[in-house]
Order: sequence, then structure tokens, then C-alpha cells
Amino acid sequence: MARVSDMTALAPFATDDSGVTLFVWLARLFLLVVAVLLVAVLAWLFWLFPVRVAKEAVRARRLGDWWAPFTPREDGRYGPLAENRWWSVFRAPERREPSDLAWRWAAWAFVAVALTLGVLRGLQQAVLLVAGGWS
Repeated sequence: MARVSDMTALAPFATDDSGVTLFVWLARLFLLVVAVLLVAVLAWLFWLFPVRVAKEAVRARRLGDWWAPFTPREDGRYGPLAENRWWSVFRAPERREPSDLAWRWAAWAFVAVALTLGVLRGLQQAVLLVAGGWS
């Protein structure tokens, strides 16, 4: 086995606990970077779905037409809740039954609430990650 004096000769910069202290601070810095990236991704998810749903709900209420997010606009394009091919199931070429409108808004409300709760849970986990790494 190597003696302590031999080990300090191999790592002359590590006097006493300075190597451990440096490692701890680097680990803490890494945790902060990971937490900031996690918060950025969660903020992007929140902006992508719940904020869009809320904006479209406000726009529909202002127009007095709850079909507005799902029907084509004047230029023939759809709004953000039905614009791409994955969400094309929400498109409504014309106004239909009230139940059709209800399931569209119910689906988007579920997505908005679920993602909001998921984002809040993710933020909680990011705080716990940093707090656990700091202790």
C-alpha cells in the first residue's frame, strides 16, 4: 500500500482537503449548470403549450368565437392549436356541433394543465437537486 506521503508527492497541488474542496465546488457548479438548463427546457415547454392555449383562449373570448383557434384564418392558415400535421385532428374547416368544440377545448385544457403541473414538478425537482448537491 502507498503511504500518505507518497500520495501527496503524486498530487502536490492537493494539500490537506483542497482537492476535495475543489471537487465539491466543481460538482456544485455542474449541478447549477444542469439546473439552469433544466429550468430553460421547462420554461420552453411551458411557453410552447400552456401559454399558447391561454393566448388562444383569450383571443377566442375577445372575438366571441370559440371556434376561432380551430377554423382557418383569412389567409387560409390555421392558428397555433391546429397549425401542424400532428395537431391537424383539431382543425375544423367549418363550425360543427358544440360537442366537437367541447372535446377540442377539453383536450387542450388537459394538455395545458398537465404540462403546467409537470413543469412545476420539474422546477421542484431542480431545486431539490441543487439543494441536495449543496449539502
